[in-house]
Amino acid sequence: MPRYDLANAPAHGTVSTDMSGDPQFRQPVHCADPTNDGLVYACDRPGNRVQVFTTEGEFVEEIYLQTKTLGAGAVWDIAFFS
Repeated sequence: MPRYDLANAPAHGTVSTDMSGDPQFRQPVHCADPTNDGLVYACDRPGNRVQVFTTEGEFVEEIYLQTKTLGAGAVWDIAFFS
């Protein structure tokens, strides 16, 4: 699955892919929220990413956000809107 680096996305909205990420969370996750479509989104704050899994625990994809942050990271929580 692709990994999206939104922090380095050009103004026209294209995102770059990066397959060099660590498969492990750097600390305990800071949120783990299920959706109505059977996916679970897990916030890896110090890793600056959201990882997506099925409810059975199968990895689906990960999305990187603000990768140049230091210390506390960028992904604290997640919200879904319908």
